[in-house]
Amino acid sequence: MFTRTQMMDHLTRNAIPLLSLFLCVVYLQPFTAELVTVNTKYGALRGEMISTDNGNITRFLGVPYAQAPIKSYRFLRPRALLNWSLPRNATSFAPSCPQNMAKTYKQLGRFGDGYLKARVVHNVTNEDCLYLNMYIPGRVSEKKTLPVLVYIHDASEGWDSGFGMNFDGTRLALGQQLIVVNFNYRLGILGFLAAGNETHWGNYGMWDQVAALKWVHDNIHSFGGDNSRITIFGYGTGGISVGLLLLSNATNGLFKRAISQSGVALHLPEEKMKKMFYEHTAFFYKTLNCTSGNATLVLGCLQNVPLEVLMEASERYSAKINKGKPGGLFLPVVDGELIGDHPFRLLSSGKFHRGVPYMVGGVSGGTLRGFEQLSLKQIQNGTSKQEFSNLIQSSFSEGFGEEKATLQLISHEYNDERDDPIVLRELFLRLHSDNFWSSIYQTADFYSRFGDIYISIFSHKPSYSSYPDFVEAMPGEDILFAFGDVTDDALGLNCTLVEKFLSGSEIQPTIRMFASSNTSRDDFLGPWRPYTPLHRNYVKITTATNGDFLNTNYRRRAMRFWISIVPEVVALGNRKERVEVYVDPPGEILRVGELNLTAKEAHIALYVLGVSAGILLVLCVILLWIVCLLSFSCCQCCACCWYKDLPRGKGNRSVNHEIQTFDATNGVRNKYDSESSTTF
Repeated sequence: MFTRTQMMDHLTRNAIPLLSLFLCVVYLQPFTAELVTVNTKYGALRGEMISTDNGNITRFLGVPYAQAPIKSYRFLRPRALLNWSLPRNATSFAPSCPQNMAKTYKQLGRFGDGYLKARVVHNVTNEDCLYLNMYIPGRVSEKKTLPVLVYIHDASEGWDSGFGMNFDGTRLALGQQLIVVNFNYRLGILGFLAAGNETHWGNYGMWDQVAALKWVHDNIHSFGGDNSRITIFGYGTGGISVGLLLLSNATNGLFKRAISQSGVALHLPEEKMKKMFYEHTAFFYKTLNCTSGNATLVLGCLQNVPLEVLMEASERYSAKINKGKPGGLFLPVVDGELIGDHPFRLLSSGKFHRGVPYMVGGVSGGTLRGFEQLSLKQIQNGTSKQEFSNLIQSSFSEGFGEEKATLQLISHEYNDERDDPIVLRELFLRLHSDNFWSSIYQTADFYSRFGDIYISIFSHKPSYSSYPDFVEAMPGEDILFAFGDVTDDALGLNCTLVEKFLSGSEIQPTIRMFASSNTSRDDFLGPWRPYTPLHRNYVKITTATNGDFLNTNYRRRAMRFWISIVPEVVALGNRKERVEVYVDPPGEILRVGELNLTAKEAHIALYVLGVSAGILLVLCVILLWIVCLLSFSCCQCCACCWYKDLPRGKGNRSVNHEIQTFDATNGVRNKYDSESSTTF
């Protein structure tokens, strides 16, 4: 194992000068702005270079990367830009894509009012929203070949909220000398409503992401970027997007590296992807009175529905489906082109960009999406066994439906005989975390067969966390370390010096070195080696100074439970077929037949079956022994009688010898040989 000190020695030897690493502790106070004009393949853009205490940062904000998806272009893939003749202003953020801004504010508000006011500079939304923002360290020069980091924002569980502007790339760009890009993409009903036909396949928000990547790939050299070193980086549903883009033929050659934080493609539930086609879309067609005619006429009808009517229908139906709980309706679907199949089948068969190194991370708390603050209050003081079972039922009923055996199996695996409310609460939180992390580790198992993948776990609970003390680090809290927001005192996060150091001298340099490499093998990360199924190695990111930085076999039993056992029991489900369940120690197999058994009952059944099989085996051996004895006695009797009937003469001694020789092997042969011997 490598310690944090050894790892950081490697980072600091390969990082940029130490002075820039400690940029994190200094507030970036802008002084002056200078207009900067850059020519792109579509026309000139006018941005601004801002002077700060720690150097110049050039920003191009509100840059269009596709035509506006409005009117007759609603619910269609984004179209390439048209050229413009005069320089286009790019000094302010463009409108965000339509969404429930109150919901978005609530999500971002957990970081405090200071963060919300500084990062959300306006609340304007519009269907004309396909714009990106760029942060370039220093002056723009085509002679530079800076690595490029393209960030895909989280869109919440329903893929229906968020925008690029709240992730300010200034600190990351200046501190690590790379270009940071973020962008908007269509959300919710406008981005992901799908019918599964040739005119209305869905995934428009995903196609927006592809269009943004194409724009960056084709134009970033004009801003001093190297399009052979583009890294895509996403958090939450943005991390899932990164995982999907890795599986898509539509993104060939658009990026060289990928980072997913708190989200991978396997976090997309296949059943919910199917519901988008068969249930949700049918409801909207009927509600919006767009059911008559062929697919083309239906699409035309949807394109003419007023935006506010679309959004209202979406909000109303979402509240009905989710029954007042956090959640959403929309998500990417298998369209046969951008997403050729469910991610599980694509990953397991090696159908992804194999030459792209992949860094995947998450927080130690996993995720509590669908079980947020309101529900956390219910377990503030612990939980009883009955409440524990009820919580599992409410948390996983959507995924496993009425399959009681699976829910019982989960309850048994995470049960505690002491009936301690606090212990049960911790076990409930742990099972949520394990369930979340199992998708990441299954991704790593598949990806590592054909390419390099790295795993990191952020285990530090930030000082600005809004979650109760009994909850570990939660998604989103770590992303502020990556962008350096924890170093900005103006945001009111009140971070410690240790947290600022963690951001500026550990997390950000790791991102820079990963994004900067142009080699296929990542030797530049030193002791942090790619994940392998044998060692299952990962990096633990924390402010603690003791313990190992590099570790192996993260919760091996729990990962095997969620990756192997649960899916097999679910597969048994309604089919009533044999299911193989892997249990400790490794290699043992528990076969549950056609009975619906709990895990405890299954173990008892296995014991009874084993004892019964043992008794039966002993009886069979005894019976076989008796049969053999009887057969042997019969053979001897026959041989003796046979001998008495033989004629007397010179050949008798010889014949007797033959009989004795073959008597112990086969009675039939004895008779044949003895008869033959009498002829001599």
